[in-house]
Amino acid sequence: MTLGQAARLAGLPQLDFQREMARQRIPIHYDVAEFQEDLKTLERLAQR
Repeated sequence: MTLGQAARLAGLPQLDFQREMARQRIPIHYDVAEFQEDLKTLERLAQR
């Protein structure tokens, strides 16, 4: 999903969406490797 698509989905102008992402400390560029690492982390946490 593009940044513009995500902003529309959230019902925000793109600049406001980017500001909210920054406020929440959510990186705009999130690649497949980072996603896979997050999945591994979630799997480890679920096993506890």
